[in-house]
Amino acid sequence: MPEAEKVQLKINCNMELKNADNLHIFKQVQSVPEDAQKPFESPWGKRLTEIDPMWRIEQLTRLFGPAGEGWYTEVTRQEKVSLQNGEICVFTDLNLYLKDSKTGKWSKPIRGTGGNRLVLMTAEGLFVDDEAYKKAYTDALGVACKSLGFGADIYRGRNDTKYSGQTATATKPSEKEVTVSACAPALPEQPKGLPELSPQHPRWNAFISWAAKKPKDKPSWTLKSAIRKQWNITDENFNELMRLSGRQMSNN
Repeated sequence: MPEAEKVQLKINCNMELKNADNLHIFKQVQSVPEDAQKPFESPWGKRLTEIDPMWRIEQLTRLFGPAGEGWYTEVTRQEKVSLQNGEICVFTDLNLYLKDSKTGKWSKPIRGTGGNRLVLMTAEGLFVDDEAYKKAYTDALGVACKSLGFGADIYRGRNDTKYSGQTATATKPSEKEVTVSACAPALPEQPKGLPELSPQHPRWNAFISWAAKKPKDKPSWTLKSAIRKQWNITDENFNELMRLSGRQMSNN
C-alpha cells in the first residue's frame, strides 16, 4: 500500500475513534427507563411524556460524580413576567458545568432555560404555586441536559414503551410547545367518589351553556380544573363538552 494511502487510512481511523468518543455520554443517557417516564396531558389535550428529574440527577452523578464535585449549576437569570389577566410567569436561566474525570478540567457552560406559572387564574380566582421557582429550575436543568442527549429517544419518538404508539406530535413536542406547556400546570388527579358528568347526565346541557359563556381566550384547562373539583369527567367527554360549547381545544 502506498505511503499516502496509509497516512489517509490512519487519519480516517483516528477521526472515527474521535467521533465515536464524542457520543459516549449521549449513548448512555439517550434511553430513559420506563419507570422514569410519566405520561401527562397538556392543557391542549396532547399526551406527552415527562422525564423524572431525579433520573437526570442520578445519571449526572453516575457519569461525573456528586453534585458540587463532578457537576454543578449556576443560575444566571430569574425573572417574573406579569400577564394582563393577572397571572405571573417565572423564568430561570442556568449554566450546567461538568468535570472531566480524566483531566480534572471543567466544561464550558451548557445553557438551559425553563419557566412555570407562579400565579395562575382558575375558576375560583388567582392561585399561587409556591413551587413555581423550583419547577422553573428543574425545567431549565432538563433543557441543559437535553444538549447532552438526555432522553433523546423520547424527543425523537423512539422510546419503546406502551406510549410509543402515539402520534409524533404527542411524543415529540416542538420547542414552542415545550416552552408554552412549561408555563402551564399539569392537572392533578381527580378525587375518587365524585359524580360522573357525561352527556347522559341531566345537567350536561347546563354545563354546555356555562362553558359557552366563558371568555374565548380563557384556557380550556382552567374549565377542566373547575369541573373536576366537583365532578368526574373523562377527557373524551370534556373534549366533547368543549366542542359543543364552541371552544377549540387546540387553541386553548
